Amino acid sequence: MHGTVSGLVASYGYTVLFFLVGLESLRIPLPGETALVTAAAFAALGHLSIYTVIATAIAAAIIGDNGG
Repeated sequence: MHGTVSGLVASYGYTVLFFLVGLESLRIPLPGETALVTAAAFAALGHLSIYTVIATAIAAAIIGDNGG
């Protein structure tokens, strides 16, 4: 299952989203908003949970902002 894009997104999508949004909140120029929109699109396709995407983005933004 890890060989397909949807398998990789299902396995590592939340982790990648957390790091991209969190590091962007630390003022490192990374595409956090683009990752969030992409995660929302994958949630619309059923590969991720929209509620977990929202919670991951909120947690990453708060932790990254406090770390910055």
